[in-house]
Amino acid sequence: MKSFFSKSLIVALIFINATISFAQNLTKTDSLIGVVNEYIKIEDYLVAEKLVDSLKETPQYQIDSVKLAIDFTEAILYMAQNKDDIALEILLNGLSQIKENQKTRYKAEYAYEIGSGFSKLKKHSLAIKYFRMVYSYGFQFNDSLEVSKGSLGVGNQHYRLYVALLSEKEKDTLKMQIHKDSLNHYWGVATSYFPKKKKDKTILGYVYDARNAFNYYEDNFEKAEYFGQKALEIWENSADSISMVNTLNIMGALNWKKQDYNKSIAYYSRGLKLVENGKSYMARKSKRIFLANLAQSYSHISDYKNAYDFRTESVALAYELSEETAQKEYVEIEAKYNFAKKEKLAEIEKNKRKNAELWLYIVGVSTTVMLLFVWLFYRGQKVKREKKLLVLQKETLVKEREIEQLNTEAQIKILNATIDGKETERQQIAEILHNSVSALLSSAGLHLQAAKIELKENAPEEISKSQAIVEEAGDKIRDLSHQLISPVLMKFGLGFAMDDLCEKYSNSKLSFKCESENIQRYSSDFEIKIHSIIDELVNNVIKHSDATEAQILLKDNEKYFKIKIIDNGKGFDINKVRAKYDVGLGLPQIEARVKMMDGIFEIKSSKEMGTHIYMKLPVPK
Repeated sequence: MKSFFSKSLIVALIFINATISFAQNLTKTDSLIGVVNEYIKIEDYLVAEKLVDSLKETPQYQIDSVKLAIDFTEAILYMAQNKDDIALEILLNGLSQIKENQKTRYKAEYAYEIGSGFSKLKKHSLAIKYFRMVYSYGFQFNDSLEVSKGSLGVGNQHYRLYVALLSEKEKDTLKMQIHKDSLNHYWGVATSYFPKKKKDKTILGYVYDARNAFNYYEDNFEKAEYFGQKALEIWENSADSISMVNTLNIMGALNWKKQDYNKSIAYYSRGLKLVENGKSYMARKSKRIFLANLAQSYSHISDYKNAYDFRTESVALAYELSEETAQKEYVEIEAKYNFAKKEKLAEIEKNKRKNAELWLYIVGVSTTVMLLFVWLFYRGQKVKREKKLLVLQKETLVKEREIEQLNTEAQIKILNATIDGKETERQQIAEILHNSVSALLSSAGLHLQAAKIELKENAPEEISKSQAIVEEAGDKIRDLSHQLISPVLMKFGLGFAMDDLCEKYSNSKLSFKCESENIQRYSSDFEIKIHSIIDELVNNVIKHSDATEAQILLKDNEKYFKIKIIDNGKGFDINKVRAKYDVGLGLPQIEARVKMMDGIFEIKSSKEMGTHIYMKLPVPK
């Protein structure tokens, strides 16, 4: 009995010790995550990245909640470095691992940061989708802070859409009013649901800041001043100097707009003190803005000495920042160029192997045909004379079929090789336009701006015209690169690319809907081919079907990738379409291409049911 009691006591002590050790490790992990966040704030990304890597190597990383926390911190690190595509991939993978009805704080945090990422990419509809997820989570689990955060996010997207419409020459007043009503509604919800007893009022400060900026655009100076003061009060109590800098800048601009230049100078001077000794890029950028604004304000009250001093310091700092930016861009472009060069060499080697395999196949088929012909000829010599004619007819028929089959296969291979070549060329051109030409135009614009600031009033009109031309060229280059290949496809994969395609093609007469299940990231070659095929089929729906509704259904069951495209249009005669041979990516060529990918292509069409297209392809390894 004593022995049993002693053993039980030892087991209990071991369990208690293990529990304490486990809790200590979790506490250590939380502390390290806090240290990482501090390094992110001071922009020491190298140290932060090393700490994240070390956290991912710990045993605690296998625990779901700890993994979510570490991955979330890694995504925030990439966001801070403007690597939004990597950050979004981490966040979307993390969010997909959280069950729909699971209550965890990371569900709302992941969704909020995904919304912020899409907002930076100006994908406002996707941003609203994820901010609404935060909003719904708050109501589902009675978390008023998340309701407030989600409402702020949705309201801010409507505000950005409203500001974008303000800059257009022909303003859509109806859309502007819709966005205006929406932003006021959601900001109101954010304010009313914010927890009254919560000490950290950062979210409330962001709401006041947003209302301050909105009323500034509306020329409602009294309301703008009111909300600006409310925001400043929160930033002062929380010692949030970064947010205070932004608010002071808007308040200075507001009073400059009111022509109260002395008050404007007071706000700008206050902001300058906050960033005066800052060493980070953002602090120095804010300092340059405050210096330039102070120079302009002093100029309006005829204090030309201060105006000159502030302008001189602003121009010097602007030149210093532009040099740093240019150096960073050069390093990034060089890295991307080297990577693209390696990819190109790998592609050349791949094509060589494919050509060698093709020639081997042709030689093998030719040899087989020749051997078969010799065998038939030899056998025909032994056949009785009365059957000789029949044998010759059979041989002729076999040869004709073989030639026809070879011709058909050759046509399909040539067609696929042509289309693959075009897609590869489009991708390469799009990358060159986006990564090189666009960057060079941006750099030229910066140099023109610096020259304009340097020359001041003596700046010739040609500089402004050149800036406008460079900006227009940049917009056209960006639009062209997006037309050549979908940026959403390359960054986020087929699922998001199909959502984007449906949103782009839907209108008042034809509604496209997309549903996807278990869609992952695949090889770029596979994704581009599938996107090209679906895009062509969707164009056929738009041009020929007279449909009012259409659906795109995507499903990955691990072995096969299934695609359904359904519309309620007028249908067509399938046999007539198959009989035509179109140069390009028509239905017969799409069918041939799917078969080359070892897939199945089926199509049904009639006036009663519209058109149903079904494709089934093996999932690439």
